[in-house]
Amino acid sequence: MDESQALSINLLDEFEFAPTDVERQQKFQEILKSVMPRLGTNESKIILAEVLIALKLEGIIGQTLSERDGKVVKVLHEAIIQAPEKRKKALRMAYRLLR
Repeated sequence: MDESQALSINLLDEFEFAPTDVERQQKFQEILKSVMPRLGTNESKIILAEVLIALKLEGIIGQTLSERDGKVVKVLHEAIIQAPEKRKKALRMAYRLLR
């Protein structure tokens, strides 16, 4: 099993809001990996990107963000930022993609 397959298998363990099926997990990783260089080291932006990508892939938010969508994103983002263990897991998963 190569590193990307191992990462896919462990994605749900690492990031609780990650997509629920393997195909979406792989797409999540591809998208996050492509945007990570643009996010730099700003932890808040990285976590926000993870939340937005996961919600979009799951079909929870649409092409354009409604007011309701914005509230959902904000609540999830803040919940991850404020919970040290969730924050650590989300960032660890993102940084692994850069290796």
